[in-house]
Amino acid sequence: MPRNHQNDQVPVCPKDPEDDVLLDTVAAAKFLGGDKLPLNPGTLAVWRCIGRYDLPYEKIGRSVRYRLSDLRRFRVQWRQHPKSSA
Repeated sequence: MPRNHQNDQVPVCPKDPEDDVLLDTVAAAKFLGGDKLPLNPGTLAVWRCIGRYDLPYEKIGRSVRYRLSDLRRFRVQWRQHPKSSA
């Protein structure tokens, strides 16, 4: 019996194509820390190794890549708001 290949494909429709961009560790560290004070890429390696934060990454061979959408979500999660003094 022939297979129905229509069900084999999963449609992918990201909201913003830029969010689906993969960044290497150096670019991800720069994005998280900003231009003036980027994180050391080794910091991300330590976080991956010990599982310090829930920051998803992808292994492609020996390369590690981070989705821009995941990095944005991570930054928002750690944003601090000063308390007003009254």
